[in-house]
Amino acid sequence: MSHPIVHIELSAENHLEMAKWYAEVFGWTYESYEDMNYSIFNSGEDSLGGGFNPITDDAPAGTVVVYIHCDDINE
Repeated sequence: MSHPIVHIELSAENHLEMAKWYAEVFGWTYESYEDMNYSIFNSGEDSLGGGFNPITDDAPAGTVVVYIHCDDINE
């Protein structure tokens, strides 16, 4: 049974600038959702992608959230 990482979220002061920077440096693609204050990215590697969360009291700068696939969360 495989449990791959399927999504990663990084905190960002400016989600769009962060998405543009990663796109320029690593060639990732991105989409921006201004109404949600959020940008998503796709690294191009096995569809691994993620997003850029705004920095908040609950998600300070440097916060990383990793989502891992599992068949049954209760197991």
